[in-house]
Amino acid sequence: MQTYFNQRVLPIVRKHGKKMMGWDEILHQDLPKDIMVESWQNHESLAIAARRGYKGLLSFGYYLDHLKSAGAYYSVDPTGGPAKTLTGEQAKNILGGEACMWTEFISAETIDSRMWPKSAAVAERLWSPAAYTDVADMYRRLDIVTHRLDHYGARHNLNYEPMLRRIAPAAPIDALRTLADTLDPLGIEHRRCSRPTHRTRRSTAWWTPPAATARPCANWKLWFGTGSVPASSESRVRDPPHADDVARQSRPAFAPL
Repeated sequence: MQTYFNQRVLPIVRKHGKKMMGWDEILHQDLPKDIMVESWQNHESLAIAARRGYKGLLSFGYYLDHLKSAGAYYSVDPTGGPAKTLTGEQAKNILGGEACMWTEFISAETIDSRMWPKSAAVAERLWSPAAYTDVADMYRRLDIVTHRLDHYGARHNLNYEPMLRRIAPAAPIDALRTLADTLDPLGIEHRRCSRPTHRTRRSTAWWTPPAATARPCANWKLWFGTGSVPASSESRVRDPPHADDVARQSRPAFAPL
């Protein structure tokens, strides 16, 4: 049905001098090679489209609302992974990538911190040679970009302290800031699990207990263990803070609801 629909729409698109582009679900042998495929499901679908002669873009791995680190986004390369097996001619079908974001869990206070400066990390990955993979050096440059963004009026840093003070309006926030800086938010899968009852974000520390793999939706507690937070494997500046991941909780998330 989708292929039939696309075949009907394609002449209309061409009539107006446009090129058809769709998610990787549109990939079908009955569609001409001048359509463009945008791969969101996985990296393999981009490689498959390129082998079949279709031009394509990669969205998979670049969803900013998944709250990954800038280093994680920077490490995704449209021409890497499954695409490494493409011939030189097939690889030319990969045109680049797209940073994108869904906004179910975004507010006016958090939208800038979701987009910036991580979008700059994606942009650098897409315009840089594939051999440039030094994540630590990327963070050095990203620190410069984030200060430029402050100058241009982005609020990815400005909203951080007011959101912390909302939690503790009459107390020092130094300890709270340390907590927020230490935590990494859970990914989109965990927030989907919490969606039926609360539109909040659940946070966890840098590492996750092994039991989390068995019941990911139940693993909502702050996991501090008995030691200190492990040192990062890479020398990097801190990613934009996620104070909202702490601020939007109506009570401490020390146990599953």
